[in-house]
Amino acid sequence: MLKQLQVRNFRSLSDATFEPRAIELIIGPNGSGKTALCKVMQFVGLCGTKVFDMAARACFGESCVANEKFYYEPTHISLSGDLTVSDEEECQFEYELCFRKQKPEWPPKQYEIDRVSERLTLSGCEYGSGLVVLEARGAETLYLNEEHYRIGAKRPYDLVHTGSCGSGVRNRPRGKVYGACDLFARYLGQWRYFWFEPSRFTRNMDGNDQYALMPDGTNLRCMLKRLYLEEQSTMNRFLTGALGRSGDPESPSRLAAIGYGLMFATEPQSLVIIEEPENGLHVSLYKEVMRLAEEAADRGVQVIFTSHSPYFIDLFDGRLDAITLCAPSENGSRIEKADPEWLKTVLRKFDLGEAYFHGLMRRPATKGVVN
Repeated sequence: MLKQLQVRNFRSLSDATFEPRAIELIIGPNGSGKTALCKVMQFVGLCGTKVFDMAARACFGESCVANEKFYYEPTHISLSGDLTVSDEEECQFEYELCFRKQKPEWPPKQYEIDRVSERLTLSGCEYGSGLVVLEARGAETLYLNEEHYRIGAKRPYDLVHTGSCGSGVRNRPRGKVYGACDLFARYLGQWRYFWFEPSRFTRNMDGNDQYALMPDGTNLRCMLKRLYLEEQSTMNRFLTGALGRSGDPESPSRLAAIGYGLMFATEPQSLVIIEEPENGLHVSLYKEVMRLAEEAADRGVQVIFTSHSPYFIDLFDGRLDAITLCAPSENGSRIEKADPEWLKTVLRKFDLGEAYFHGLMRRPATKGVVN
């Protein structure tokens, strides 16, 4: 599970820290950095399988992720959290990635974003208090050879020329002796980002992409058809409820997309981001979305929502430590955890969603705002 994300020079995030819980809510006005925060997680997940340029284009449609004020300056991303090794073992990871967009030159390069440095450290289990399993500068990468490590070699690393256009996690050599990198790569490969658009639910893609639910909801019809044929009773468990309670014809499809994204597009030890699940969804179904998120969390899936809806925000009145606040500022988006003690004070007078509507989610500088 992701415990902390730190990022510098990524779109509007000049310097931000994010510490999500098992189920986290990100709130703030438009242009405050909610989507940028979600996109940095989508980008990191894609970097496990794509070169930096392709990951950037998948996120933004262009090969750049840096803030426009610091276009050619390095972008730094660091992650820390827990990885499940087996049913009984868990280790901790720290991952750092630095890359930058290259200035134009002639002849132009095939790829515009180059890695500056990268480092993956695991601790716990057989890795002790901390063991570097991947370290890179530029195009050269050192990988821990676990076979050499177990026999006590003085320098149990293999130097590999991986190039600088992608991460060492993506370009890792395959084989049992590099199992630590494989473990982390599988984890990143399970990160999912969705911003469902109802008009896309009836569209299907060709090729390999037809077997996955796309971020915008494309392929939903194909996925539900396969699910109906393979696991009909499971699908009906959440879809029937939507049809029975909502008078909005779009709501069942929206709930089906959210339910599929949480229950079937993920595996244990996944991370799922769903932007504004309330869009196109009847208000009576918000609790169903939270129920599905709680079921996913029980399976080890980490769930992150963004929202503008006071009614959806109300559902987090029992999770006050799982709310992240975003706000625009002169130096980029400001990201911070909500203060649970302050919110408890606010809840004496307002519902949580009403407090958001009135701009009371952040502790004010002066006292006496809420009596």
